[in-house]
Amino acid sequence: MNRNRTILMGISEGSSPEKIIADMLSSFSDGADVFGFELSRVDNKYKNKETYRRILSNSGSKPVYVTNYRGLTNKGKTDDRLLEELVEIIGCGASVADIMADLYDEQPMGFSFSPEAARRQTLAAGRIHDAGGEVLFSAHTGKFLPCGKVLDMAKAEVDRGADIVKIVTMSDSYDELLENLKTGVELKRQIDKPILFLSCGEYSRIHRLVGYMFGCDIMLGLHDYSNECTVFQPTLKNCMAMLSNNCWQPGRQS
Repeated sequence: MNRNRTILMGISEGSSPEKIIADMLSSFSDGADVFGFELSRVDNKYKNKETYRRILSNSGSKPVYVTNYRGLTNKGKTDDRLLEELVEIIGCGASVADIMADLYDEQPMGFSFSPEAARRQTLAAGRIHDAGGEVLFSAHTGKFLPCGKVLDMAKAEVDRGADIVKIVTMSDSYDELLENLKTGVELKRQIDKPILFLSCGEYSRIHRLVGYMFGCDIMLGLHDYSNECTVFQPTLKNCMAMLSNNCWQPGRQS
């Protein structure tokens, strides 16, 4: 991935193959470089190789990123089962698998520092790599974190085999937003991997739209606000409007 160019990812929260395919094609029409969807929202009757290949056949040469979090249609499944489903869909042609940073040791902030969990997550990353995919490690903290704690998580994700680092915190005030923007810059400086750092909360739309100016390599957006989509996400049209303005970049050194 060229870290001097922001990657635009269209995302779907669709629960059926038809909705996911529609969101995929609409996202690429809107200018997305990558498309992502969540297996935890997909009805279990569709979780099979035939359906995965039908969905992925619509992506052409564009990469597809897949998450498989706990809950929703995955309620009651073991972490081993969630990993197996990721390995299966990577084998069907998906490009990037999202491994939870608390896999094998569920934690309130979505991140485990357990040495045993870290060891097993490293093996899980190897399974994805062996299947032909890239690994994104993710932590959804559900709370604001200062810069140092985010950096610790990011470095641990890299140590576990991350090709892409993803951490989601909160921005519920201007102070938290400004600290998150500072954190993005430090992640860019200190982590030699593509970064997806964003937040939820009252001020998160600002973070999601301008984060690419402060170290975030990937921007997420929706095609539209269907009733299955969270309203704090920007649209891909919003994102494209931001990305079309290059005047914010530092001047070139002579």
